[in-house]
Amino acid sequence: MKKAIALLATLTAFAIHAQEETSYTSGNDLAQWIAAGERASRVPRPSTNNEILDSLQLSGLTYYLRGVADQAALTKSVCIPSKTTVAQLSELTNRTLKENPEHWKGNGAFFVFKALTRAFPCAEK
Repeated sequence: MKKAIALLATLTAFAIHAQEETSYTSGNDLAQWIAAGERASRVPRPSTNNEILDSLQLSGLTYYLRGVADQAALTKSVCIPSKTTVAQLSELTNRTLKENPEHWKGNGAFFVFKALTRAFPCAEK
């Protein structure tokens, strides 16, 4: 019983600590995901733990970029062409990250949104 309580206390503390650290996706997170995605794209069949982790981070990056892009398009902040790929979104975001390293600790959506508004502004009516 004591072991179960100790385990529960440890897991609870870990969950609270993890939640505090992941309140938002930072520019640092995006930079890591993009680097992992670049590594993952060179491995046709992940087999090592690091290759599998890179693939998972690429999946996270894909869904994050798509989510921010969808939100920006929904609010009519940008006009993204329908044939735009996630690879293109990643490249644009990576360029914006490299241009603004002083903001990497901030919210990652800033970088995606800035990249999208520069690349895909809506035409003035």
